[in-house]
Amino acid sequence: MKDFLKDWEEVSFVIFYGSQLGQAKSIAEGLVDVAEENDFKTKAFELNAIKDVNDLTKLTCPVVIVTSTTGDGEPPENADKFWRKIRKKALSPTALQSLKYTLLGLGDTNYNNFCNCGKEINRRLQGLSASTFYAPAWADDAIGLELVVDSWIENLWPALESIIRPDSNQSITTMAKTLTVPSCPAVSLKLEWLEDGSGDASTPSKVDLRNPLAPYPLIEDDPVAVKLTKARVLSRSGALKTAVELTVEFSEQSFKFEPGDAINIVCPNPINEVNQLLERLQLLGKAKRTLQLSVKEGTKGKIPVFLPATITLLDAFLYYFDIRSCPKKIFLRLLAEYTSEENEKSKLLELCSRQGSTAFEETIRFASLSLLDLLLTFPSCMPPVEALLEHLPRLIPRAYSISSSPLTNANEFTFAFNVATFSKENGRQYERLGICTGWLSQKGRSLLKKSSSGSDNIDSDLDAAMSALTIKSENEDVDSNEEIIVYRRKNQNFRLPEDIKAPIVMVGPGTGVAPFIGFIQHRAILKEKGESAGDMFLYFGCRYKAKDFLYEDELKSFENGGLTKFYPVFSRDDPQATVKYVQHRMDENKQEVIETLFNQGGYLYVCGDAKNMAKDVRDVLIKCVQSVKEVSEGEAKTLVAELATQKRYLQDIWS
Repeated sequence: MKDFLKDWEEVSFVIFYGSQLGQAKSIAEGLVDVAEENDFKTKAFELNAIKDVNDLTKLTCPVVIVTSTTGDGEPPENADKFWRKIRKKALSPTALQSLKYTLLGLGDTNYNNFCNCGKEINRRLQGLSASTFYAPAWADDAIGLELVVDSWIENLWPALESIIRPDSNQSITTMAKTLTVPSCPAVSLKLEWLEDGSGDASTPSKVDLRNPLAPYPLIEDDPVAVKLTKARVLSRSGALKTAVELTVEFSEQSFKFEPGDAINIVCPNPINEVNQLLERLQLLGKAKRTLQLSVKEGTKGKIPVFLPATITLLDAFLYYFDIRSCPKKIFLRLLAEYTSEENEKSKLLELCSRQGSTAFEETIRFASLSLLDLLLTFPSCMPPVEALLEHLPRLIPRAYSISSSPLTNANEFTFAFNVATFSKENGRQYERLGICTGWLSQKGRSLLKKSSSGSDNIDSDLDAAMSALTIKSENEDVDSNEEIIVYRRKNQNFRLPEDIKAPIVMVGPGTGVAPFIGFIQHRAILKEKGESAGDMFLYFGCRYKAKDFLYEDELKSFENGGLTKFYPVFSRDDPQATVKYVQHRMDENKQEVIETLFNQGGYLYVCGDAKNMAKDVRDVLIKCVQSVKEVSEGEAKTLVAELATQKRYLQDIWS
């Protein structure tokens, strides 16, 4: 970790960042690049580089902080030590009175405690008498970070100009104009095509997914090879989404889990999509040739830490880069640089400009367009492959909740997922399945065929569903191998209470019910062994009972042993019904919900879609508290917040 005290005297201002998934770090590094264009010198450091809060008093230059929030309003891992230090009560109220700073917080309003890390740091800095030279801002990933980030960055430079060079004659208007379109990212990589058989002899002929060159973000455990053994479709014919459950087998010594844990699955990009991309780049003929990557002399770039320096393009795009990720504005600026037709180039420049933020949201983010979509939309765009290898994001493992208890079988677990489907519309140039769910569905169908070979016992619903979803692969090895690589994602908070007698309320519509199957199994087995378990209430929702009722048989059997009460709700079965969603059923049972959570010390678990459901559940919980406890809305919000602070309101949600 770099020591900021050694370098600050050389800079105009200092940047600190707290970043869990890389967004805040990327913004901080982008500020460093743009600062140079505006005749500022700066360097970026992790917030944890601040060894002592009092060291900030040694800075005579302004400070810019960019930080995200993770978990239930917690700081990123590279900011957690600073977080703890700045909250010490022993610090003097005037400890940082000489510090001038600004702060950009990144968050998502679909989650509780929006931008909590940034807001808490800001509040604490104010409490230590630090002053802002430019107003902090809070960017919301739910509607697009760019909507706040772009304008905040644009106006940051005049603010810095006024405090660093107060006598400067440079026009603020002129500065703003130069920042309308971001600068084109530099391309520092160069590649050399090697003859067949040349290159580093230690380079494996097959990509070793179990030994990545750099760790994945948020993943600490070692990878484990597990074997897929069973597949079944949880949804029925006519369902809008196909829900699949897969069973995984492993040695007990290699993998240990608890109900509430999840797995991160290492998956490749679709081979047919990779080939289509390489063909569009006019490189399909060189896809399997080995190339050597290096950095151009005199440049600041570097080979991505996760990418081998000797590799084939096929392996690079198949296993290492997320070719499906929605491009950021800075990446569009890169593509514009290599677009020859003027109208196409102008459109790309407009989309990546500050003025084009609305168009960017409506055109790029809404449809989650991919690199291939853009290359097919703009035929004259021909970026060099080294630019893509330098600036494409990493393909990271996908997370899925475990839906079983180790008490059922310590050598296997199950997990469930909806197979994501994306039609050819809204700018998407080709239909596709989700990267991981599509790959897993292909494996499920392959598994089914193997297990049913030579018999008439094939599950026709599963076969039909898998057949309809499967996109033909040109590489059977990628799809048919039953072994997959997983990492355990320890969910320290989203676990059953240590006290087995504590009552729990579970809210899990759709595949959000998956971890609760494990919860109920676990407690049911403990009860069979003579332990006294607390009440369990489950709220489950789906569209149609006849089509989307996942785990119907299991949940009905749990009613006879394990579940205290089960509240299913079906949103489309009765158009006249007033109770359509899980939050409506909770409101209907408000007395029971509030009694369980606030009078009996119960826990609330919410799993599923972050876009609407999680927020709606929180809103109705506040409403229930307000009604049952006869308090104001503000007091109800405080009580719900205290529930979260006590780790008794827990979420495992995704967007």
